[in-house]
Amino acid sequence: MNAIRFNQSIGRTFHISRIAEAAQIGDPNHVITTESGYSTALGVTSGAVGVTENVQAALTTRMLLEQYRHGIDRTYIYEMYDLATNPSATISRDNWGLFRSDGTPKPVAVGIHNLTSLLSKNESSYVESSLDYDVSARATVHHMLFQRGDGDYALVLWNEVNSWNVT
Repeated sequence: MNAIRFNQSIGRTFHISRIAEAAQIGDPNHVITTESGYSTALGVTSGAVGVTENVQAALTTRMLLEQYRHGIDRTYIYEMYDLATNPSATISRDNWGLFRSDGTPKPVAVGIHNLTSLLSKNESSYVESSLDYDVSARATVHHMLFQRGDGDYALVLWNEVNSWNVT
């Protein structure tokens, strides 16, 4: 198993090259990422700068889809709860959570819940099959087709564009 660390301070191009690098080091069929996520500490001005909660949600769900599309076995998100209650904190590590420190869900938790709910239907009375489809879109639009547990298909589309300007 090969592990790589991914967080917001690493750009997408670098991230994709790290996946290929990790696959060359060991078993290319078992690559995982750890400490994946985005901080919402908006007071941080260098390094892993913070993003808004809505941007954290968009980037995290897109990251999960991109990593799965590139063959990542597992993605470990950092972390479950924020360590601080102040989103304008100047300490990045305090605000990486899926939930605020008081336990309320941030948009990222809702987004992941919605994505997994759409893709999972826990019924086992279907036969796996394939579906031919075609997507014509600009190069930044990515897509994946999933067959759910009830046999229905879900086509997921996302646009790989900048969602946050750190300057």
